[in-house]
Amino acid sequence: MDRSEALVKVFLERQGWAKIEYEPDGNVPPDFVCDGSLAVEVRRIDQLVQSSSGKVASIEEAAVPLWKTVRQVLEKFETKGRADSYFVLIKFDRPLPKRKVLQSALVQTLNEFLAGDFATSTWQRVAGTVQVEIVKASKPLGRQFVLGGGFDDSSGGWLLEILSKSVEHAIQEKSKKIAPRKQKYRNWMLVLVDHVAHGLDDFDRELFKDAKVDKGVFDEVILIPPNPDRIEERAYVIP
Repeated sequence: MDRSEALVKVFLERQGWAKIEYEPDGNVPPDFVCDGSLAVEVRRIDQLVQSSSGKVASIEEAAVPLWKTVRQVLEKFETKGRADSYFVLIKFDRPLPKRKVLQSALVQTLNEFLAGDFATSTWQRVAGTVQVEIVKASKPLGRQFVLGGGFDDSSGGWLLEILSKSVEHAIQEKSKKIAPRKQKYRNWMLVLVDHVAHGLDDFDRELFKDAKVDKGVFDEVILIPPNPDRIEERAYVIP
């Protein structure tokens, strides 16, 4: 049992399933069967890139520590009476600045923006190779700043767009894998361990809910964060 499967087993236990069997049919789908009726497949999702040949592959989450640091800073900025919300886009190259340097510099940059020192939709250098662009949201999001996305030499796009593409790829891949065995179990669930966004908070869910995701042959698809302490808080059932 790998780390993703072990995490999903914890998730299933917390969901209240009494009997959880690991690979009951051997080294073929499903990964788990719950109470003899629900077949569960497990997949870790990473950020994806597409080569010039069209091949899709997973890459290391080099941007994830940066996104986590930026999220932590953005969460410190409450609305403070302001009705407007803003997306913060990140552009970066390597090497990345140290976390504490980035935290301090980003706080200063955001405060300068709020003071009117620079306008929206202009790139501002924060620290080292990291730049930000602040774009006004079309409606209030309940938070002053929301992480919109990150761009680097190997990948690009809105964070939730990247997540959506990763989810769709994983569903397609797993749907093909279980197709020959689909009839053996009445219900099938796919649990995706999210190493792209590391779990969706309420604001991410509000933005992600409009994504049209085809669930393939699965009855239910669930995103869970890789942190077991945040499974209940961040688990998300794709509509």
